[in-house]
Amino acid sequence: MALYGSAEALVPGDLVSLRAAATAHADARRLVGTAGQDLGAASRATGSSWTGAAGDGFRAHAAVHEQALEAAGTLAGTAAQACDALADALEQLRADAGRVLASANAMGLGGAALTSNPVAVGLFLAAQPERTPDVIRLLGEIVRVRVAVGDAHAAFVVAIGGVTTSLGDRVEDRRTPDERGGRRIRSDELSRRDDPGNGHLSNDWAGRAILERYLRGGGDWVIEDDADWAEYMMANDALAADMQLRTGDEAVAAVERYLSSGRRTGSFDESFSQAIENGEGIVGYQYLHGTNAEVGGFEHSGSTRVTPRSDGTFEVVIDASYRWNDVIDPNPQYTTDQRKSWVAEVLTLGQADAYDIHIGWTAPTTVVVDGSGRVISIEGYPG
Repeated sequence: MALYGSAEALVPGDLVSLRAAATAHADARRLVGTAGQDLGAASRATGSSWTGAAGDGFRAHAAVHEQALEAAGTLAGTAAQACDALADALEQLRADAGRVLASANAMGLGGAALTSNPVAVGLFLAAQPERTPDVIRLLGEIVRVRVAVGDAHAAFVVAIGGVTTSLGDRVEDRRTPDERGGRRIRSDELSRRDDPGNGHLSNDWAGRAILERYLRGGGDWVIEDDADWAEYMMANDALAADMQLRTGDEAVAAVERYLSSGRRTGSFDESFSQAIENGEGIVGYQYLHGTNAEVGGFEHSGSTRVTPRSDGTFEVVIDASYRWNDVIDPNPQYTTDQRKSWVAEVLTLGQADAYDIHIGWTAPTTVVVDGSGRVISIEGYPG
């Protein structure tokens, strides 16, 4: 049987940690609130000097971020209040419990016996029946304290639950391809440029999503068969050109296998290093740039089916899977990457963190190969 001979045992809880958590959340609320106010003031100050669609777009985006910072500050404030409220309640109830135990000790019963040893209480009352009202009162106080402790914890759970639910709703928004509920993609569709360029200010929705996950320390990112990311990756000309060669090779190999063995179906599975363009912009292709062999490189696998045609050529249907595996981290070869990483660490209070990214997609392809092993046509990706 547990012995509740102290106020701390009757009213458990780490008050020091609760107070520290309340202070940390309150500090976060102030910092986030200040950042939101500064962002709002700075963006609105451009109204007279930066006119036109670009300026309006910047201020509109800044307003969204200002609102997000305000909402985050409110959640931090709610968490601070919940921690403080629980600490206040436990501190008061611990004092109440201490007074009850002191009274039991003073009458000769003993606090531990009052709360944990009904036999001792019975023997005490048999010897001193006149103390019965006092003992009943003290037991009632103990019950009240214990119930109040439960109520205080329940209130804390409800308050923090509201915060986590709100955060969960925001996280759910992150689970979309661009981690912004599709808003990044829609924004790019409204102002799409054929060439994102290589300048420091060039950006696209994929680049902004990759960068934000790095800044907030979002952890490894696995993107599987997402239509927007698949379209984005397949739209890269350099990658498509390399995949055309490899797809053609797989089709030719499938035809050769058919001619030598009569087997119409086959499969392939390979991994290798793959690179696309590099640059200094906030552009998805430029962040990905080259696969990382330590996390899988580029994986190319699939099945083939050969059908001979009446004109002497062969149709090869390929159901292929593609998977880009990389690590998003500063490239030590580029001074600007090192500088940006240092700035990110400072601005995010050390939250910025490298992560693995895996982007997988599937695409069917039909390849026509002639009798001499020459690729005639490729339809579908990467044709």
